Amino acid sequence: PDATLFRSMQGFRFPRLARSHHLFQYLESVGYSYDSSLPVNHQDYYGGTIFPVNLMLANRGSSLSLKILEMGPIFRDDWSFYGSVSGYKLEEAAMYQKFLLETWNNVFLPQRGLMVQIGDPKFEGESEVTLEPVKALIRQAQADNGWITTLSSVADFWKMKESAVVSVWQDDGQIQIHVTGGEHNIEGLTLTIEFAEQRSNDERETALNGSIHNESPSVVNLVSASGYQSFYILHY
Repeated sequence: PDATLFRSMQGFRFPRLARSHHLFQYLESVGYSYDSSLPVNHQDYYGGTIFPVNLMLANRGSSLSLKILEMGPIFRDDWSFYGSVSGYKLEEAAMYQKFLLETWNNVFLPQRGLMVQIGDPKFEGESEVTLEPVKALIRQAQADNGWITTLSSVADFWKMKESAVVSVWQDDGQIQIHVTGGEHNIEGLTLTIEFAEQRSNDERETALNGSIHNESPSVVNLVSASGYQSFYILHY
């Protein structure tokens, strides 16, 4: 059997987003990594965040920052389009697709944010018509080179970035960069280095446990491979 089926649950979403402070604290105490219950709406008003954040609870003048990440879903799900509708739902599917693509193109793509779409087999999975809006969103995200994955993978990647420490030395026409994740694997972490002027194209550039991509004469991307540290030397 697939080992992923037996992984412990890392995330939670409150039914119909009916959340409470005490339950958030309980989720953290039992080891949950993330929650997805605070809707994001940056079209009608600015509510929620398009980037993962550590939950902050406030009560009676005091506040508490939790370790659990909040990765908010978009504020309208498939239920809001299909939930009280019967029949072929062609018009509702067209409206849903328009909403999804506008949300992606106008809000999340320009800011490179995290778009969390919640779907229910009872609604969007009812037919090919009701499923088409999500398929259209996936095609668009793929065309825009988006990362389509699970929230557990996003949570793991975000926590990996939190643990990364970057040290930079500059001396005698070269830059040395050391990235370490402590006890965490730092696979896939990308550092973008921008130079004020065009730098030399030196073949002696070195990447130990990582790779170097020259995007332009003044922009370089350093990408870590799997491991606990990466080391780079750039010449200019």
